[in-house]
Amino acid sequence: LQWTVRQGLVDPQRVCIAGASYGGYATLMGLIKQPELYRCGINWVGVTDIDLLYSIHWSDQGGEWKGYGMPVLVGDREKDAEQLRATSPLQRAGELKRPLLMAYGAE
Repeated sequence: LQWTVRQGLVDPQRVCIAGASYGGYATLMGLIKQPELYRCGINWVGVTDIDLLYSIHWSDQGGEWKGYGMPVLVGDREKDAEQLRATSPLQRAGELKRPLLMAYGAE
């Protein structure tokens, strides 16, 4: 982004970050961690509560994913609790300072 601004390709006062699924999560964390870069954000079905991933029952993720995949790829719920809180948009929602559109739904 900063390179495109330096090249005169982007107006830094009109940049919006947007994404779906992991991109939605990245949108939320971008607005939290670097709000000065963005005027607004659009999150479409992004993960907002990392802790919820460990306890949801409606997910299409099986027991093997929750028992092995989650602890290895996302983090161990107990051992990595501090890091999981630091990277959870829900836990850091109070830091959001830019307008944000969040879209979820089945249809």
